[in-house]
Amino acid sequence: MSGATIRQVAFGLMWCVCVFTGEGVADAQTCPAFGGGGISIDSPAANTTFYAGHPSWAIPVTISSSGFPFIEAVASWSYGTAWTYGSPYTMTLPIPVLAPNSNPAPQYDQATYTIRVVAFDSSGDAREASVNVIVRRDRCPYLTPGPGQDDQIDTDGNGIGDLCECGDINAPGSSDFGTGDGWVNVSDIIATNNCIYDEGPPPCASNPPTTHSDANNTAQAPFITVSDLVAINYHIFGSCTAVCPAYPVPHPHRPPPCQ
Repeated sequence: MSGATIRQVAFGLMWCVCVFTGEGVADAQTCPAFGGGGISIDSPAANTTFYAGHPSWAIPVTISSSGFPFIEAVASWSYGTAWTYGSPYTMTLPIPVLAPNSNPAPQYDQATYTIRVVAFDSSGDAREASVNVIVRRDRCPYLTPGPGQDDQIDTDGNGIGDLCECGDINAPGSSDFGTGDGWVNVSDIIATNNCIYDEGPPPCASNPPTTHSDANNTAQAPFITVSDLVAINYHIFGSCTAVCPAYPVPHPHRPPPCQ
């Protein structure tokens, strides 16, 4: 079994061989439920929200003894398993890069998951504890929104928030330069073209007011150039992905960057 760990665990007067996998702390076919009590999950707190979307993000799990002298422990949830063998008893569970939501409503989605922890003492006895956490898909994992901004609104439902939709430079409802309307389409090509050649409304020609106007992530001065116009064209018609300071790498389900 790939990625599985086998432990011999004591249950009263008998021993049981338990298989631990990333799909749960113990395989129910090989190991009965463990008793509760004796260990505490110090973090995360119940119903803590974590964001999924960045490849390096993870959930730290810290436990302590409340009467059970354990020497090692395993934490597990639907997306992985982690062990710890000494103090401080902290394990790190990976958070997956979730696929984009195919339906733009609701604007962002979330789910509740159970993290289960089993701790073992030197004689093979085990105790179990669990905690529920909330995992929410992060639409703008590289962006810290400003006051009053919601970086989880995703108008076009492609898994990328409006505030970090690279190449979206038109004003809502028009082809003029603006703060974006949540879509990257022909209106953005027109707005970019006007910005470059017609010196659209200030500060279009020198310092765009959004972090997603630089569609090829070069931060040139002026930021909006012909290369950005080319990047938006390619982004729309399919061979590469516009990238910008607000989303500097392509979404996992998009082509390579336009650079």
